[in-house]
Amino acid sequence: PNRLLINGESVKVKGLSHSIDRSLFEFFKGVYNNTPDSLFLYSLIGDMAPQGRINAFVDYHTNFYKGTDYMSFPNAYRYFAAFAHFIPGTPWMLGGQEYALVSPVNAFRDHPVYRKYYFNGDLYRSLNLQRRRNPALWNDGKCALPVIIAGNFPVVGLERSRDTFYCTGIFNFSPSQQTFVMTKDYLHAYDLFNKVPVSFPAGKTLNIGPYQAFLFSNVL
Repeated sequence: PNRLLINGESVKVKGLSHSIDRSLFEFFKGVYNNTPDSLFLYSLIGDMAPQGRINAFVDYHTNFYKGTDYMSFPNAYRYFAAFAHFIPGTPWMLGGQEYALVSPVNAFRDHPVYRKYYFNGDLYRSLNLQRRRNPALWNDGKCALPVIIAGNFPVVGLERSRDTFYCTGIFNFSPSQQTFVMTKDYLHAYDLFNKVPVSFPAGKTLNIGPYQAFLFSNVL
């Protein structure tokens, strides 16, 4: 049978992924500590490739030695996860993130995750369904790379579009409320977090809370 072996130090061209890049975690840590690296973000957007990236802003190593997404960014981790799912690449989740990991996962010993509620279940279900159903977010030969539509850091508006499909994300990478002015019409869209119809005419001003993000598309 065919087998795909992944070496943590090597690159598999057009394969599943390459070694995990933890720079995304460092960027989010800077954002959360109010010392963001805007140059890294613009470089990340400009250098994105359609394949070969694992978008794990908290991978197992980071989870074990530095803490989980919830522990590191308790007021922002959901929006950071949304960004990691929005950009090209393969989203990475640890078992238990659908609950909210309040303590690190240790794969080398019994560490059951008992939670009464799926705090993040709807979030990850929505993000992954969008990745599956919306061609604008597919990672294939026609992968749509993000394009900056408007905004100045710390607020950045990004869009991925393919044929008639699109997904737009407006991200506030700061601990304070910001505003964003729409530069084009989005009149028949769906909010990815709440699954409700939304309309954003050109010129509309959005108030975006600390670390908040708006994600919407024309695919439900």
